[in-house]
Amino acid sequence: MDRSELESLIASAITSANKAIQNSLNKLSAEVTSLKKEVKAKDTKLNEIENKLDELEQYGRRNNLRIFGVEEREDEETDYIVIDMAKKMNVEVSVSSIDRSHRVGRKGTRPRPIIVKFIRHEARDLIFRSKKMVKGSEVTSP
Repeated sequence: MDRSELESLIASAITSANKAIQNSLNKLSAEVTSLKKEVKAKDTKLNEIENKLDELEQYGRRNNLRIFGVEEREDEETDYIVIDMAKKMNVEVSVSSIDRSHRVGRKGTRPRPIIVKFIRHEARDLIFRSKKMVKGSEVTSP
C-alpha cells in the first residue's frame, strides 16, 4: 500500500467517523430540543397546579379569622374566647358555629394570635365587620 492509498483510506475513515459523529450529534440535538419542550410543558403544568393549589388554599381559608391581642391563660378554651368576644360585638356565635380554633406561633412575651375556622363564612363576616367594637378592649378567656 502506497502513501496516497493510505491517505485516502485515512480520509475515508475520518469522513465516515465525522458523519457518524454528526448523525449522533443531530440525534442528541433533536432529543435535547424534545426534552426542552417537555420541560417547558411540565413547567407550565406545574404553574397551573400551583395556581390551583393556591386558589384551593385561599378558598379553604375563607372561613378563617385571625384574632390578635387576646390575653393568654393556662387551660384556656379558644372557642369560648371567640364566643365572649362576639358577645361584646353583639354578634351571636355558638360553639356549633366554630369548626376549630387554636393559638398559633410560639409562646413569647406577646399573646399569640388565635385562628378561628367558622363552619359558615357568614359568621366569620359578621365578626369581621364588627371588629371595631372590640378594638382596644380587653378580651380574655372565661
